[in-house]
Amino acid sequence: MKKVLTRTGLALLGILVLIQLWRPSRENPPVRPQDTIEARTSMPPGIASILHRACRDCHSHETAWPWYGNVAPVSWIVAHDVQEGREHLNLSTWAQYGNEDGALHLGEVCKEVRSGAMPMGRYVRVHPEAALSEDDRRAICEWTRDEGKRLLSSATPGTAAP
Repeated sequence: MKKVLTRTGLALLGILVLIQLWRPSRENPPVRPQDTIEARTSMPPGIASILHRACRDCHSHETAWPWYGNVAPVSWIVAHDVQEGREHLNLSTWAQYGNEDGALHLGEVCKEVRSGAMPMGRYVRVHPEAALSEDDRRAICEWTRDEGKRLLSSATPGTAAP
C-alpha cells in the first residue's frame, strides 16, 4: 500500500511539473490613453477609482498579473478569466464601441454589478479590495444610467464618444 501511495504521489508531482510547461498568454497590449473609457466618457474620479480597483484586472489591458498566475493550473484560470473579461468589456479600448454600443455596455455594467455577478466571487475572495459596497453599486448604476443617456443623446450614426 505504501508503494502505491508513493508511486501515485510521484506521478502526481510529475504531472504538476509537466503542466507548468504550458504557459497561457499574459499579454497586456499597449494602452492608448485617448481610447480608454476615462477619455471617452464623462467619468467622475470616484467612479474611476471604483472601476480601477474592481474591474481593471479583467476588463482592461492594465491587468496586474498575480504571482499565482504563474502556476498551472491556476494560471490557466486567471488567463481565461482575463481573456473572457476583455472580450465582454474592455475599458482600455472603449473607443471601439461608439456611443450606442457604449450606452448598451454601460447598461450591462449596471446589471452585472447590481446582481452581484461582477466582480466575480472568486476574484473578490483573492482580492477583497475589489468588493463593491452598496454605495459603490448605486454610484456605478447612477453613473452608467446618466452617461448612457448622455451618449445616446449625442449619438449620430458612425460616431464615437468625445
